[in-house]
Amino acid sequence: MADKKQSKKGRVVQKQVSLAKDFAEACVPYESTTKLREKTNCYTYALGIPEHGHGIPGYLTAPNTLKSTTEYGKKITSSFIFDQLVKDGLNPISEQDISPDSPVNIIAAFIAPHQDYHFYRYHKDETWSHQTGSGGKLSCFDNNNDRITDIHCADHEKYKEFVGFFALPEEGIKYQAPKKRWWGL
Repeated sequence: MADKKQSKKGRVVQKQVSLAKDFAEACVPYESTTKLREKTNCYTYALGIPEHGHGIPGYLTAPNTLKSTTEYGKKITSSFIFDQLVKDGLNPISEQDISPDSPVNIIAAFIAPHQDYHFYRYHKDETWSHQTGSGGKLSCFDNNNDRITDIHCADHEKYKEFVGFFALPEEGIKYQAPKKRWWGL
């Protein structure tokens, strides 16, 4: 954790997250702390930073500055979420840049326009996984109960619009860690 800046709610930290070997490896932090899944969502799961808690694109380093999640939801378009992910420090990549040899975590972003977003995490075994919403279960299966090997062919339920693929920065992703250590990692 290289970068530390204290705020009233927590401190901004920087964490390097490498590509998980498979779904089982991506789930390791959640196995030791049952409360962790309850306090996270698909975004923090996909990024590999469950200790952040419930993540909102564009607000990783200042989550308490978001005024209204209802108003945020109305703004959700592909370009808005794309810009928010870049604001959080993620690097847009093409499908050709996705590789099981990647030194950093890779995610895929989808939206239900003007409603919600959903994220998936890529693994070295070339599968994908996700957390089914805030406090939801972790899964490597889509809405049809098929293992996710081709992210474009998966059933994403209401999240039909693809935003893009993103890689975490090699120097690490910055986010605000809660002041109180509740995650037990």
